[in-house]
Amino acid sequence: EFRRVLFRSHESPRRRDLLAGVRLIAGHPSGLAVAILIGIRQVAIGALDVLLVIAAIELLRMGDEGAGFLNAALGLGTVVGGAATLGLAGRSRLSPYVLLGAVIWAVFLGATVLLRTPEIAVLLLALAAIGLTVLEATARTLLQRLLPLGAMASAFGVMEAFMLGGLAL
Repeated sequence: EFRRVLFRSHESPRRRDLLAGVRLIAGHPSGLAVAILIGIRQVAIGALDVLLVIAAIELLRMGDEGAGFLNAALGLGTVVGGAATLGLAGRSRLSPYVLLGAVIWAVFLGATVLLRTPEIAVLLLALAAIGLTVLEATARTLLQRLLPLGAMASAFGVMEAFMLGGLAL
Protein backbone atom coordinates (compact mmCIF):
# COMPACT_ATOMS: atom_id res chain seq x y z
CA GLU A 1 0.00 0.00 0.00
CA PHE A 2 2.83 2.39 0.89
CA ARG A 3 4.55 1.85 -2.48
CA ARG A 4 1.30 2.48 -4.34
CA VAL A 5 0.73 5.75 -2.49
CA LEU A 6 4.38 6.73 -2.84
CA PHE A 7 4.50 6.15 -6.58
CA ARG A 8 1.14 7.76 -7.15
CA SER A 9 2.23 10.91 -5.39
CA HIS A 10 5.11 11.29 -7.84
CA GLU A 11 2.98 10.56 -10.86
CA SER A 12 2.99 13.51 -13.23
CA PRO A 13 -0.26 15.02 -14.50
CA ARG A 14 0.72 14.03 -18.05
CA ARG A 15 1.17 10.42 -17.02
CA ARG A 16 -2.18 10.45 -15.22
CA ASP A 17 -3.82 11.91 -18.33
CA LEU A 18 -2.20 9.26 -20.54
CA LEU A 19 -3.29 6.45 -18.22
CA ALA A 20 -6.81 7.91 -18.10
CA GLY A 21 -6.86 7.92 -21.89
CA VAL A 22 -5.70 4.31 -22.05
CA ARG A 23 -8.39 3.26 -19.55
CA LEU A 24 -11.01 5.22 -21.48
CA ILE A 25 -10.18 3.68 -24.84
CA ALA A 26 -9.76 0.19 -23.34
CA GLY A 27 -13.21 0.55 -21.76
CA HIS A 28 -14.84 1.24 -25.12
CA PRO A 29 -14.23 -1.75 -27.42
CA SER A 30 -15.33 0.17 -30.52
CA GLY A 31 -13.03 3.06 -29.64
CA LEU A 32 -10.17 0.65 -29.05
CA ALA A 33 -10.79 -1.01 -32.42
CA VAL A 34 -10.69 2.37 -34.18
CA ALA A 35 -7.51 3.43 -32.35
CA ILE A 36 -5.81 0.13 -33.23
CA LEU A 37 -6.89 0.47 -36.85
CA ILE A 38 -5.32 3.91 -36.99
CA GLY A 39 -2.14 2.51 -35.42
CA ILE A 40 -2.01 -0.28 -38.00
CA ARG A 41 -2.51 2.31 -40.73
CA GLN A 42 0.58 4.10 -39.44
CA VAL A 43 2.64 0.89 -39.61
CA ALA A 44 1.68 0.65 -43.29
CA ILE A 45 2.54 4.32 -43.89
CA GLY A 46 5.94 3.93 -42.24
CA ALA A 47 6.71 0.85 -44.31
CA LEU A 48 5.43 2.52 -47.45
CA ASP A 49 7.95 5.34 -47.14
CA VAL A 50 10.72 2.80 -47.60
CA LEU A 51 8.91 0.44 -49.95
CA LEU A 52 8.06 3.18 -52.45
CA VAL A 53 11.75 3.81 -53.05
CA ILE A 54 12.45 0.12 -53.52
CA ALA A 55 9.37 -0.35 -55.72
CA ALA A 56 10.24 2.63 -57.90
CA ILE A 57 13.82 1.52 -58.50
CA GLU A 58 13.70 -2.27 -58.47
CA LEU A 59 10.11 -3.35 -59.15
CA LEU A 60 8.87 -0.66 -61.54
CA ARG A 61 12.26 0.37 -63.01
CA MET A 62 11.37 4.08 -62.77
CA GLY A 63 14.84 5.18 -61.73
CA ASP A 64 15.81 7.33 -58.78
CA GLU A 65 13.13 9.95 -59.45
CA GLY A 66 10.39 7.29 -59.51
CA ALA A 67 9.86 7.46 -55.76
CA GLY A 68 8.98 11.13 -56.16
CA PHE A 69 6.33 10.30 -58.75
CA LEU A 70 4.86 7.61 -56.53
CA ASN A 71 4.79 9.95 -53.53
CA ALA A 72 3.18 12.63 -55.69
CA ALA A 73 0.48 10.13 -56.63
CA LEU A 74 -0.18 9.53 -52.94
CA GLY A 75 -0.38 13.28 -52.40
CA LEU A 76 -2.85 13.72 -55.26
CA GLY A 77 -5.02 10.91 -53.91
CA THR A 78 -4.92 12.48 -50.47
CA VAL A 79 -6.22 15.78 -51.82
CA VAL A 80 -9.01 14.04 -53.75
CA GLY A 81 -9.83 11.86 -50.74
CA GLY A 82 -9.99 14.93 -48.51
CA ALA A 83 -12.49 16.52 -50.85
CA ALA A 84 -14.50 13.28 -50.97
CA THR A 85 -14.76 13.12 -47.19
CA LEU A 86 -16.43 16.52 -47.15
CA GLY A 87 -19.43 14.78 -48.67
CA LEU A 88 -19.59 12.55 -45.59
CA ALA A 89 -20.04 15.45 -43.18
CA GLY A 90 -23.17 15.08 -41.11
CA ARG A 91 -23.70 11.40 -41.86
CA SER A 92 -25.04 9.54 -38.89
CA ARG A 93 -23.23 6.27 -39.64
CA LEU A 94 -19.53 6.43 -40.37
CA SER A 95 -18.40 2.86 -39.67
CA PRO A 96 -19.23 1.63 -43.21
CA TYR A 97 -17.00 4.40 -44.59
CA VAL A 98 -14.17 3.45 -42.26
CA LEU A 99 -14.39 -0.08 -43.65
CA LEU A 100 -14.76 1.16 -47.23
CA GLY A 101 -11.68 3.36 -46.87
CA ALA A 102 -9.66 0.45 -45.45
CA VAL A 103 -10.75 -1.88 -48.26
CA ILE A 104 -9.99 0.69 -50.99
CA TRP A 105 -6.57 1.36 -49.44
CA ALA A 106 -5.70 -2.35 -49.20
CA VAL A 107 -7.03 -3.40 -52.62
CA PHE A 108 -5.39 -0.64 -54.63
CA LEU A 109 -2.14 -0.82 -52.70
CA GLY A 110 -2.02 -4.58 -53.24
CA ALA A 111 -2.85 -4.18 -56.92
CA THR A 112 0.10 -1.81 -57.26
CA VAL A 113 2.46 -4.67 -56.43
CA LEU A 114 0.70 -7.12 -58.75
CA LEU A 115 0.51 -4.85 -61.79
CA ARG A 116 4.10 -3.84 -62.44
CA THR A 117 3.58 -0.94 -64.83
CA PRO A 118 4.74 2.53 -63.70
CA GLU A 119 1.75 4.40 -65.13
CA ILE A 120 -0.71 1.99 -63.57
CA ALA A 121 1.20 2.09 -60.26
CA VAL A 122 0.86 5.88 -60.14
CA LEU A 123 -2.89 5.63 -60.77
CA LEU A 124 -3.37 2.81 -58.26
CA LEU A 125 -1.42 4.64 -55.55
CA ALA A 126 -3.56 7.73 -56.07
CA LEU A 127 -6.69 5.60 -55.70
CA ALA A 128 -5.23 3.87 -52.63
CA ALA A 129 -4.55 7.27 -51.05
CA ILE A 130 -8.19 8.24 -51.57
CA GLY A 131 -9.20 5.21 -49.50
CA LEU A 132 -6.55 5.98 -46.91
CA THR A 133 -7.80 9.54 -46.51
CA VAL A 134 -11.41 8.40 -46.17
CA LEU A 135 -10.28 5.85 -43.58
CA GLU A 136 -8.31 8.45 -41.62
CA ALA A 137 -10.99 11.15 -41.60
CA THR A 138 -13.91 8.87 -40.82
CA ALA A 139 -12.00 6.89 -38.15
CA ARG A 140 -11.01 10.05 -36.28
CA THR A 141 -14.55 11.41 -36.49
CA LEU A 142 -16.00 8.08 -35.39
CA LEU A 143 -13.65 7.97 -32.41
CA GLN A 144 -14.90 11.42 -31.38
CA ARG A 145 -18.46 10.17 -31.53
CA LEU A 146 -17.76 7.01 -29.54
CA LEU A 147 -15.96 8.54 -26.57
CA PRO A 148 -17.22 10.95 -23.91
CA LEU A 149 -16.52 14.60 -24.69
CA GLY A 150 -14.82 15.33 -21.37
CA ALA A 151 -12.10 12.73 -21.96
CA MET A 152 -11.40 13.49 -25.61
CA ALA A 153 -7.96 15.04 -25.03
CA SER A 154 -6.68 11.99 -23.15
CA ALA A 155 -8.14 9.60 -25.70
CA PHE A 156 -6.61 11.45 -28.63
CA GLY A 157 -3.29 11.55 -26.80
CA VAL A 158 -3.37 7.76 -26.65
CA MET A 159 -4.36 7.58 -30.30
CA GLU A 160 -1.44 9.82 -31.25
CA ALA A 161 0.83 7.50 -29.27
CA PHE A 162 -0.58 4.55 -31.26
CA MET A 163 0.10 6.47 -34.45
CA LEU A 164 3.67 7.39 -33.55
CA GLY A 165 4.36 3.88 -32.28
CA GLY A 166 2.98 2.42 -35.51
CA LEU A 167 5.05 4.78 -37.62
CA ALA A 168 8.19 3.92 -35.65
CA LEU A 169 7.48 0.22 -35.98
